[in-house]
Amino acid sequence: MSRDAVAKARLQAAKANGDLVALRALHRVREAAYKRGEIRQRTPRAVVEHEEPIGDLPWSPGAGLSDVGSGARASSRDPHPIGELIDRMIRDRGWKERVDVAAVVHRWDSIVGPQVARHVVVDHFDDDGTLTLRASSASWETQIRMLLGTLEAKIVSVIGPGVVTKIVIHGPGYHRPQGRN
Repeated sequence: MSRDAVAKARLQAAKANGDLVALRALHRVREAAYKRGEIRQRTPRAVVEHEEPIGDLPWSPGAGLSDVGSGARASSRDPHPIGELIDRMIRDRGWKERVDVAAVVHRWDSIVGPQVARHVVVDHFDDDGTLTLRASSASWETQIRMLLGTLEAKIVSVIGPGVVTKIVIHGPGYHRPQGRN
């Protein structure tokens, strides 16, 4: 494209978009800045470093390419699945154990099934991984004691290993000692 064609296109754009004097002044200022070596470049913002960055760091264009975006490659500025972001937040803030405990309590029906869940409930879950269950009757307490191995395997398959380290089962007459949460 020749210089005349560029000038003609600029003139058409200026006429179509309005103020020709302001556009010429802007062009003169840009040319003067370019001659002084002041080339407009994107300056990266402070990036918070995580232990495991998601994606590549943003691509910074070279001189004269300042209007080019981050490119087609993945960048840490790209949107990420909300599950990954929540998992990272839980891990970074040290909430993993508490979330695992809540997962066992919340998913109790799906772990043991609705019929068993009606008769055997989670009484409490200690920080050391001890899951205490309360059965509605002595027969349900006995039944769960016989199925303890199956129950442990089911919890590991649904929640993951290491969350529940010990399972304690109590019948309907058991009352927790005072001072325990």
